[in-house]
Amino acid sequence: MMKAIILPIFLLLCLLGIVRADTEIINFSLPLPPPPPSSTPILSITPDLLELTPSQPTIVNLTDSSPNQSFILNFQGVEKDYQKWTIRISWPGSSPTKIKIIPPDESFQFSIIGSSLSPRMYHPLLSDDIAHEPTDQFHTPISIILEPLILGVIPRTALPTIYTIILALVIAGWNIPRILRLIEDIINKFKDQSQAHIKQS
Repeated sequence: MMKAIILPIFLLLCLLGIVRADTEIINFSLPLPPPPPSSTPILSITPDLLELTPSQPTIVNLTDSSPNQSFILNFQGVEKDYQKWTIRISWPGSSPTKIKIIPPDESFQFSIIGSSLSPRMYHPLLSDDIAHEPTDQFHTPISIILEPLILGVIPRTALPTIYTIILALVIAGWNIPRILRLIEDIINKFKDQSQAHIKQS
């Protein structure tokens, strides 16, 4: 009986742990719009395009020496089945980073630009004595995932978690009457014992 209560609480705590990571989300609809006339082509930012496929997380590292990364979307033919899509970018909360997203256009390309939110402080005396190349000010691993939105709002990878929570709540709901009866029996036994003790005294 207690498992029915503990399981939903455990799942909620797991979800809270996931939410604690920093996340940027951009939702879009197909077909994608043409790029604005004044926008800078993504290929001019970086020539290294990474392919992003549905529900397959991609890990990249943003640093001072490589703060930008461009991607090309490969829907693998499922763009006909879903009109609403989302791109979710996550990184550890221990790496304070500002992420700017250049949305995808009809070329299926988009770009991200990162910058540190915690600038490094140099000591004027020590910095003169250190004779080595400065390291990157920030190094942030980011996870990027492309996925369709079920019913236009639910990311596809969230469905197993949602199903698990619903199942746990249903199981807990079935056990609630038993738990209430158990509590009622304990209270009644306690009352009977109290009354018997009063009569004996």
